[in-house]
Amino acid sequence: MLVASLPGLAPSPGSLPLLQLRGGFGVGLATSAFESYTRLLTTAPLATNCVSASCLGMLSDGIAQSLTPCESDELCVSEAAVRPWDFERTAWMAVWGAAVSGGVIFFWLQLLSRLFPDARTSAAQLVSKVFVNQLVMSPGLNGGYFAFVIWTRTVPRMRMNASKWSQLADKYRRDLLPTIVRSCLFWSVVQSELERSNPHTHPHTHTHTHDSHSHSRLTLTLS
Repeated sequence: MLVASLPGLAPSPGSLPLLQLRGGFGVGLATSAFESYTRLLTTAPLATNCVSASCLGMLSDGIAQSLTPCESDELCVSEAAVRPWDFERTAWMAVWGAAVSGGVIFFWLQLLSRLFPDARTSAAQLVSKVFVNQLVMSPGLNGGYFAFVIWTRTVPRMRMNASKWSQLADKYRRDLLPTIVRSCLFWSVVQSELERSNPHTHPHTHTHTHDSHSHSRLTLTLS
């Protein structure tokens, strides 16, 4: 190559493996970003999880808003079908992601790791850990999320009156139990597989994996 033959312009030895790949710069950039993110999960796990969960919350809400159907066939074929973006809703999803999925779940998984330190090698502890996690977090997360949406999205905003309490009770009667059942069926398998297939994974990595699924599931559930 001409560049390699000119003094001072030859690629450094460390860059050669990337230059040997088609699109090597993109691969190297992605690898570097992933390594940096992994280091942040180790050096600043709580902050990293909060930021990650907040971003995932906004992303999942964006998907949910884009998949929301039109109210009528006429609207779907008209210019009115292009609805304005609900930035307030997206902002609240970011708040929920940072505070709950990023913060609360982080400390909860830390506690589970202390209560069941051998869950990755002991079948009894694994079953117990999954059971306790689902027993507490499935009704807690889903019920809390339903309440959070009504509290932040229904007028009057950010306060509960008799009408909103009634709406929340109806939501619980109609959707809470089916959502808990689906959540338990899904997350019992996912958590068990994560514990068995990643014996050296830190709890905060599990938190991030949990966030990526739970935000999409919960946001789409309420859309």
